[in-house]
Amino acid sequence: MTEPIQPALTPEEWKEREVESQYGNARTSFYVDHKGRIFASDESPGGEDRIIVLNGPDDRIRHAIAALCLYGQPYGFTHEHLALLRYLNEGHDLEPDEESGFIDRALTRKQADCLALLVEIVAALLPPTP
Repeated sequence: MTEPIQPALTPEEWKEREVESQYGNARTSFYVDHKGRIFASDESPGGEDRIIVLNGPDDRIRHAIAALCLYGQPYGFTHEHLALLRYLNEGHDLEPDEESGFIDRALTRKQADCLALLVEIVAALLPPTP
């Protein structure tokens, strides 16, 4: 069994929309402002502080950064995850079927739409199939 995946941020970090990283003597803060822009602020002793904007005026950069950050990580998505989601998405009836015995497992329209959207989200965060 693999190690459990921990939450990405603490409740306080989610509230502040900021997380800090300490590497040696350097400290970097990553945060999202009220407009949804992503920033990284580097602070190193004796050095110049600098702020780096990690996204441009469009959502594509934010989306690309998310995909790159998730790629190959234990908390990221894989093509196997996507295949399972697609399988589940294609295999559900929206109406209960008394003959199948899965009356309580039938999806509502809202749940089916949510699952279909989840398939699209995960697919968009993965590289092309090799």
